[in-house]
Amino acid sequence: MKNKLFDMKEIYIEMKRKISTWSFIILWIFPGLIYGQADCKVLKPEISLIYKGKCKNGLAHGKGEALGRDVYKGEFKKGLPHGQGIYEWVSGAIYEGQWKKGKRNGQGKYSYMENGKEVVKEGLWINDKYQGTSVNAGVKVIRKRNLDRYSAIRRGDGNQVLFRLMRTGTGNADVQDLMLIGSSGSQVEIVNLVGFDYVRFPFMGKITYSSWNKLKTIRLEVLFEFEIKQPGIWEITIHN
Repeated sequence: MKNKLFDMKEIYIEMKRKISTWSFIILWIFPGLIYGQADCKVLKPEISLIYKGKCKNGLAHGKGEALGRDVYKGEFKKGLPHGQGIYEWVSGAIYEGQWKKGKRNGQGKYSYMENGKEVVKEGLWINDKYQGTSVNAGVKVIRKRNLDRYSAIRRGDGNQVLFRLMRTGTGNADVQDLMLIGSSGSQVEIVNLVGFDYVRFPFMGKITYSSWNKLKTIRLEVLFEFEIKQPGIWEITIHN
C-alpha cells in the first residue's frame, strides 16, 4: 500500500515539503515536461497538474501518466482515464483495473487502509461504485429456459440469494405462477427482489414463472436452476 506508483509522485511529495509554491516547482523542476505537454490537458481535476504521454486534439489520449493531488498511470481517452490503469489517491488507496470516462467501470481491485487494516474490494465496478465479485462467477447453471440472459453478483458477506426479474429493460410486472425452490433458507421479498434468506451454502435453487415475451404475443414458462457454493449475499437478475 505504501509503494509509490511512479517516480513523479516521490518528487512531488519531497518538493511539497520544501517549497511553498507549485509555480516554482513547475518552472524549475519540470520545465521540459511542462512546455512539452502544455497543450495537452487532463480533465480530471485531481490529476490535472502535470501530464506526460500521448495526446490528441489537446487532450490526453492513449497511454500516459498524470499527477496532481492524486496519481494515475494508464490509458486515457478525451482527457479522462479510460481503459486500463492504476490510480493512487493521496490517502494511499490504490485502484488497478478498468476505467470509463474518468470513473471506475468494469473489473478492478481497490485497496485501502481502514482502522489499521488493509481492505481489498475486487470485482465489478459501475460508475465508481463497487458491485461485488465478477459477474456470474461462482454460480453454476444447471438448467435454464426461455430467458434472454442472466447476471449473478455477490454483493458481500451474508446468507441470502435474491432474484430481480426483468423484461425489456425494466422490472417485470407481468410475472405469474412464481415458484421458488431452495435447498435451505426461508423465502423473502425485499422491495423489487424475491428469494431466500438464512440459506446454507452450498445452495441449490430453482425459480420458475410465466411471463410475456418481448412482443407480448405469447406467455413463456421461464426456468432457472442453479448451484452456488460460495457464501454471501447473491443477487441474480433474469431478463426475458
